[in-house]
Amino acid sequence: GLCEIFRVFMSDYGFIERFKKEKDYHFRYVGYPHSKIMQNLDLNLEDYLEFLKSYSPNNPYLFQNYKIYYFEVKKNFKIKCSFHTVLSGNNYDGVIVTEKN
Repeated sequence: GLCEIFRVFMSDYGFIERFKKEKDYHFRYVGYPHSKIMQNLDLNLEDYLEFLKSYSPNNPYLFQNYKIYYFEVKKNFKIKCSFHTVLSGNNYDGVIVTEKN
């Protein structure tokens, strides 16, 4: 069906399959390149967020033309951003920084 076809290409467009219950599909948009990395490493969302905590501004995770790292949010913080930088909260204690080169 349509969901089966979507599952083949979803990571190319920023989607992951959150979970499947019987014939009920639950997809979530996490953005590219995160969807592709999660697929390649076979990680669910929670494990992926934990995985990224080992990467910092000085030691980013490199994927294609992206630099990705975790940044712990403190009371006041500064991140140098450019037009090609995206900040995404991890809903816990920090942000995921995605920089496209």
